[in-house]
Amino acid sequence: MTINEARIFLNADAFDDLEDAYEQLLFGQKQYFLLKPCIPKVFESKIEKLNRYQKAAEVLGLETENTEGINQQIQLAEISILDFYRSYIDQLNEIRKMISQATCFSKLKELAAYRLNLFREYASKWPLFEAFKEGQLLSSEPEPVAFFQDLKQLESDGISTFASLVESGETVGILVKKESTRLYSLHKLK
Repeated sequence: MTINEARIFLNADAFDDLEDAYEQLLFGQKQYFLLKPCIPKVFESKIEKLNRYQKAAEVLGLETENTEGINQQIQLAEISILDFYRSYIDQLNEIRKMISQATCFSKLKELAAYRLNLFREYASKWPLFEAFKEGQLLSSEPEPVAFFQDLKQLESDGISTFASLVESGETVGILVKKESTRLYSLHKLK
């Protein structure tokens, strides 16, 4: 990539200062990974774009190659569905905090990939409820408090594992069935 190509890729001419262009683009990308629901194919594409932004920033001397990795490991508790959800949310919040503090594309790329892998691990456990498969909007997450309340209700009803979730189809609320099917579908998309 040439210097002119890197400037174009970072939209540098739209700003008075090259640093401003870099910071604005980095901020926009961080906002995406902080706020958007994880859809694996879209995240993969965005992470690839971060790679190109990083290379352009390196060509322009705005960023050096990052060899430091993140020290996070995905560890989702599988004691119960509720614990699994809580551990996912705790780790998601931690990774979001780190994303908001990222100061370069190379770090953001690592963190975005970690968020994607965390989501994949989380989504892999949820079962399909066939009746909710059609018309499922994959980018629409449920309201977290309502979903958490439904999971708490399930646990108080004695439905605390994914196996019991599948077996208790009739007593499971619509919100949980829809979200479980959405997660299952996202996990199965290749």
